[in-house]
Amino acid sequence: ARENAQKIAKSVRIPPRPEVLVSFRQELASGNPNFDRLAKMVASDVSLSGAILQIINSPAFGMRSRITSIPQACSLLGLPRVEKVVQAVALRGALSNGMSLDRFWDSANEIANICRVLAVKLSGQSADDAYTLGLFHDCGIPLLMQHFPDYKQTLIETNQRNLMPATLLEDERFGVNHTQVGYEVANQWFLPDAIAGGILLHHHDITTLSEDDIQNDPAYSLICLLKMAEYISANLRKAWRSDSNHEWNAIGHHVLAVMDIDPDDFTDLCAEVIDAVKAA
Repeated sequence: ARENAQKIAKSVRIPPRPEVLVSFRQELASGNPNFDRLAKMVASDVSLSGAILQIINSPAFGMRSRITSIPQACSLLGLPRVEKVVQAVALRGALSNGMSLDRFWDSANEIANICRVLAVKLSGQSADDAYTLGLFHDCGIPLLMQHFPDYKQTLIETNQRNLMPATLLEDERFGVNHTQVGYEVANQWFLPDAIAGGILLHHHDITTLSEDDIQNDPAYSLICLLKMAEYISANLRKAWRSDSNHEWNAIGHHVLAVMDIDPDDFTDLCAEVIDAVKAA
């Protein structure tokens, strides 16, 4: 069944990496990257340069004055982080493929920001990796919506019926689910292994794992951050999206136990994170 799912996942058209990302990677890998050339590459792409300026000017960076120049932004962010931004903007654009997915990306962006704040507050995890998993954990969904006409209806039913695992209906109807397609995307776009693993396993029953399992596999500790972030995001919206809350009710106690977080401390943490995200 796994092989069949992988075959279907590979048949879903995954958009190719754009030239600017490939060129950026090659320049960075050369060992002696030309800063001016990389800044020009970014500046020549309107959506990329806009995204980088938006990030550098966000409250998280605490700049005293507004940054308007791409070379200055690249210098302040550092080239490895600029590469991650280039990758995120390019992947988001490629996955949307002309569809109107504003609500999908707004939700993903909020969860990504919460993941970043949690990583900084809680763990030795890379805040950038936590952010990237938050942004792209459901990246298989837009591709499956393009591939299967009734996929969106299946998602709606999944949420209404509070199914566990959340991929149950997808597997039954299509022989593949969004975590498997997302994993193929992550591999083809060279996302780090921990993020690809996090995408594949983020609906896995985490209650079957011990503290050692989670501490020894960075994908699982990233998933724990993601699950907390989804819960906080649902709280933040006060809409109590049934999907994330239902899943949290089943696994939340275990996530907190293996992350060694007291439930009362988690309540305080939720309030802190919501304040931090609202301020951003």
